[in-house]
Amino acid sequence: MLISDAKYFLAALAVSLVAPPAMAQDSDGCFNTASKCISVTSKWKNDEFISYFTNNCQGRVYAKFCNQRENRSADCGASGIGEGRRHSWRTYSDATGRTRVRWVGSVKSSKDWVCGGKVPGWHDPLF
Repeated sequence: MLISDAKYFLAALAVSLVAPPAMAQDSDGCFNTASKCISVTSKWKNDEFISYFTNNCQGRVYAKFCNQRENRSADCGASGIGEGRRHSWRTYSDATGRTRVRWVGSVKSSKDWVCGGKVPGWHDPLF
């Protein structure tokens, strides 16, 4: 191998090591995401607890999220969140300040429930 060829080879190797893998979708448009690509922030506004879920994943996700109530029950919802987008969930007066989220990659909003069902433990309580 010539030195000039070696430079190009090393440059190509470096790019291939840092380039993210392509999303592998199944026939329903479901895909696995990075383990921590949803970031969660929250705040209190008077007696309301607001959780914000930001999608930092590579693609749209279907997310299931819950805020915990003082009686230990969960106030839950679910929504599709586009790449780079944020979704909020509010619990009024009886929130504890704890929140949890579970998600799956879902390209087709019409198949969100299908994608969720493919995740082991999707229907298990978050609290």
